[in-house]
Amino acid sequence: MKIASISILALLFYSCTSFAQMKKGDNLLGPVVGFNADNSAITIGAHYEYEILNANFGLIGVGGSFKYYEGGGVKNSLIGVQSNINLTKISGGKAVPFVGGTMAINTSLEGLRIWLQGGVRYFFVPSVAAVVRLQLGNFHLAIVEGGLDFKF
Repeated sequence: MKIASISILALLFYSCTSFAQMKKGDNLLGPVVGFNADNSAITIGAHYEYEILNANFGLIGVGGSFKYYEGGGVKNSLIGVQSNINLTKISGGKAVPFVGGTMAINTSLEGLRIWLQGGVRYFFVPSVAAVVRLQLGNFHLAIVEGGLDFKF
């Protein structure tokens, strides 16, 4: 009985403890699956972000982005760079909202794509976060994504 009580207390403490927030020097890498509202295409991809700068509101990160989708009979690959402002100061550590932007080249030669993005990461364990992201940009780009970020 004593072992069960200690186990339950440890589980409660663990579930109520705020995970360490993201910090300068963290790397985030993870896969995403999304939906492009413009052409009803399913997108697959990955995002990478390195946290480079502490700021009053949180962290600034830079990294890369890759997406692939087929729409309108054209296969599209977007390869680009991104930067995000992670609002680590407004949450208790598990949920980290972010806003940012991405600039990418479309390999099907449709030109440069630029979009703004916003979303939230929810760290359900200290090194893994579920991510939801909304992206809006030029060339009728409107993508909602969900995925995972692995922190290392």
